[in-house]
Amino acid sequence: MRLVLLRHGIAEESGGGSDAERSLTAEGRKKAQEVCRALAGMDLGIDRVLSSPLARALETAGILRDALKLTKAPEVSKVLLPESKPQDATEVIQSLKASCVALVGHEPHLSHYAAWCIGGGAFELRKSGVMVLEGPGLPGAGAGALVGMFAPRHLRPLV
Repeated sequence: MRLVLLRHGIAEESGGGSDAERSLTAEGRKKAQEVCRALAGMDLGIDRVLSSPLARALETAGILRDALKLTKAPEVSKVLLPESKPQDATEVIQSLKASCVALVGHEPHLSHYAAWCIGGGAFELRKSGVMVLEGPGLPGAGAGALVGMFAPRHLRPLV
C-alpha cells in the first residue's frame, strides 16, 4: 500500500473566527494547485482521498481530487483532525480498500502519523508539503517506509 500525506495549503489568519472555517488564501490555493498538478504528473496511483473536516484541508483535498481527475469526492474523517492519535486513522484507511490513499490534513498530526507508520523519526511538513509512505503492512505501526518527502518548491518545477 502507498500513502501520500499532503498538508493543507496556506490558510487565512484566524482573525477571531472559527479555526475550523479558515479557508486557503489565494497564494495557498495557487501553491496547492501546483503541488497537486505535480502529484498527478508523478502518477502515484492515488485512487482515494481522505481529508480532515477543517475547511482548509477540505479545500486542498478538492484541489487534489480535481488535479487527479477522480470521480469520487474526498472522504471526510475526524481521524485527520490535528488532535487525533495517529493510530486512529488505521481502521478508516483500511476500510477504503484502496492501493494508494492520499491523506490531507495538518501538522503535527501528519508528521506524527508518518513517524508511527515507519517506526520512528521526526519530521515537519511545510504547508502544501508531501510525504510518500509505502509498505505491504500499511497502515500500521512500523509497517512502512518513507520513500519521499517534498516541500512545495521541490514539486513546482514538475508542473
